[in-house]
Order: sequence, then structure tokens, then C-alpha cells
Amino acid sequence: MEAIAKIAARMIIHALGENNYFNVITVSNGAKLIEPCVPYLSQATKFNKEKMQIAINKIEKPNNVLNLTNGILLAFYILNSAVGGNNRIYRVSCNKLIIVISDGLKGNYNNAGKAVFDRMNSEKIVRVFSYLVGLVKNPNDRALKEMSCNNRGYFYKIETLGNIWNSVVEYLEVLSRSLASHKDEIKPTLSPVY
Repeated sequence: MEAIAKIAARMIIHALGENNYFNVITVSNGAKLIEPCVPYLSQATKFNKEKMQIAINKIEKPNNVLNLTNGILLAFYILNSAVGGNNRIYRVSCNKLIIVISDGLKGNYNNAGKAVFDRMNSEKIVRVFSYLVGLVKNPNDRALKEMSCNNRGYFYKIETLGNIWNSVVEYLEVLSRSLASHKDEIKPTLSPVY
């Protein structure tokens, strides 16, 4: 399952174009950036993507119970730091995402950061896409499903190495839908991802 999660994360990064910005957080008992020197959203240039993909290979398997709330807090901190200050990457009509890759969470949505989402994403501006990795007989996917569905996202299963790419790129179909109903003026930009 660990290998599937790492490959899925690398493929998600690979699919990003230079108009995208991203960062990667690993979560165990606490949450940390896989590249501590980059505490902000990085442009998805070839160099930055390769650097993060190498760092993903070095992630060690967590040995504690997953505390996703810390990871969600850190993700919102990074997303919100892109909004203000001197950071030039914030655009009103950009899609903002949190993608969670996990082999399951204990409990329900309350254990998966519901209080953080209620406080920091009350208007549902940030979408959440979650991936359950591994072939599990009785997967504990309820928390991931609720987290995604309650935050305008989707839940996907990646059961084997063979279906990683097909599962990973499904979120692109959702993001490529029209933004015509968006409140603000849309300035279209072309991206190689679509």
C-alpha cells in the first residue's frame, strides 16, 4: 500500500502544468512538509516537480495512528499564505485543492478534521479529493468519503498498481468543468494538463 501511495502522489505531481502550484505534506502523529525549505506553494516547474518526487521516495512509513487534523491545518495554512502578503500566485478564480492519499482512517469525518474544515472552509472554496490505496477486504473509507463529499470533492479507490493512473487523473475531469457559474470574472488560461 505504501508503494501505491507514493506512486499515486508522484503521478499527481507529474500531471501538473506550469500554471499549477503545489506542496506535499506527510502526516503521521504530526504533520510536516516533505521539503521543509519550501513552506509555501511551489510552481509546478519541471525542477520543482522532480525535487518533490524525489522527496516522496524518501517518505518513511508512519508508525503511529494517523492524525489527519494536523495535516489539514497545515494545508490550509499553506493555501491561506498564498492569498495575502507578497505572494503573487493567488488568483480569484483558481481551483484550490487538498488531495489526501491514505490507506484508511479510523472513525468518521469528525476524526478527519471536520472541525478544521467547518472553521477554515465554511464557504467550500477549497475542494478535497481523497484516494484510498490498497486492496483491503473491509476498507475503512467512511471518513475519507465524508471529507471529500462535504468539501465539493470526490473519493476514489486505488486498489492495484495497474489502476493508479486511471484513478489519479479522474480529479482532472472534475476540475476541467466550466467555471461559468463562478461569481467573479473569469480570465481563461490554457494549461497542458487539460
